[in-house]
Amino acid sequence: MVYFFFKLFLKPHKKITLLSRQSDTVTVDFELLNSALKTQGFEGKVKILCKKIPSGLVGKGLYAFHILSQMYHIATSNVIVVDGYSIAVCMLNHKPGQKVVQLWHALNIVKKFGHQALDKPWGHKSSTAKALCMHRNYDYIVACSPHSAQVLAKCFGTAVEKTVLLPLPRIDYILNSPEKREQIAESYPDIFKKPILIYAPTFRGQMVDLSWIAQTIDLQKYNVVVKLHPSDKFGIDESVDERVICDSAFSSFDWMKICNGIITDYSGMGFEAMLLEKKVYFYLYDYDEYSKNNGLNLDLFSEKVSEVTTKESAKLKQMLENEYDFSLTKDYVNKYLSVGTKDCAKRLADFIKNLV
Repeated sequence: MVYFFFKLFLKPHKKITLLSRQSDTVTVDFELLNSALKTQGFEGKVKILCKKIPSGLVGKGLYAFHILSQMYHIATSNVIVVDGYSIAVCMLNHKPGQKVVQLWHALNIVKKFGHQALDKPWGHKSSTAKALCMHRNYDYIVACSPHSAQVLAKCFGTAVEKTVLLPLPRIDYILNSPEKREQIAESYPDIFKKPILIYAPTFRGQMVDLSWIAQTIDLQKYNVVVKLHPSDKFGIDESVDERVICDSAFSSFDWMKICNGIITDYSGMGFEAMLLEKKVYFYLYDYDEYSKNNGLNLDLFSEKVSEVTTKESAKLKQMLENEYDFSLTKDYVNKYLSVGTKDCAKRLADFIKNLV
C-alpha cells in the first residue's frame, strides 16, 4: 500500500540503484560497477544501498525503515541491480519499463540454493518462498558460463532465456587490485614467517567446527587463517586452537592474494582463488550430509579437481604435502568461466547503461 503512493507520485528517471544484503559496506562488485559506469560516461545518477538484515527483533524492525529507503530509490530508477534476494524488489510490483538485473554474488554455483533447495532440511520452505515472492521480478540474470546460466535459472525459478553471459566486476579486483601485504603484516607481524593457508567454509547456518585444523594441519609449518562466510552469524567454536587466526579485519579477496593455498568446501571462494593460480583444496567432510540436506549442482569428485578433493582429513593432510598440479584448476576455470577475464566491470557497465 505504501509503495502504491511511491509509484503514484514518483517517476523513474535516468537512475540506477544498486541493492545488497551481503554487506553493510559497498561491495566490491558494486564499487567497480559504479566506477565503470562513470568512466563509460553514464550521465545519470547511481545510488548504492548496502545493508545486512540485523539479528534480533529490534534490528529487524529498524531494517523496515531501510526498506522504505529502498522503495523510494526503486520507484525513481529505470534500472535496479541486486546481488541476492531483495525484499522490496521481489515482493513489490514495479512500473512497466523498469528493469531488474540480478548479479548473483558467486562466479561458480557449486551448492543448490533458492528454488532448487525448497523444502530440503537446509533450504527454505515452499510456503516461505511463496509468501516472500522469492527471486521474482528479474528481467536479466548475469551468468559467467552456459552451465551457470542453467543453474541460476533453476535457482531463481525462471527461464534460462533471462540469463546473459557476462563476467562479474570482482574478477577485475581479484586480478588487478594491489595486495594489502603491508597492512596485513602490521596487524599480524608473524604472518609471513610461514606459508599461509586460508580456510573458507561456506554458510551452513550453524557454529563452525574448527577442531579438525590442529589435528590435520601442522601449525608449526603453516599459518592458518579462517574467513567465515559474510552471512555467518553463529561465529566459531571456542575450542579452536589459539594459533589459528580468525580474521574479520581484511576481506577474503585481500587474504586470497597473499596466501599460499586455500582450503574450502562448497564456497565460491575456491573458484575465485583459482584465477590467481593459488593452490585450492576441497575438504568436503560432510559431503553425504550436505548432498542430502542441501544439494549440489556440481559433483567435485567427478570434476578434474577431484584429485584435490576429499572427505577425509588424513587425505587432506597428505595432499598439502604433495606437489600441486595447477593444470587441474586451470581446466576447471576454463570450463566454468567462458566469458573471459578482461574488462569485466566495463562490459557489465555497458550492458546496464544501455538498459536505462
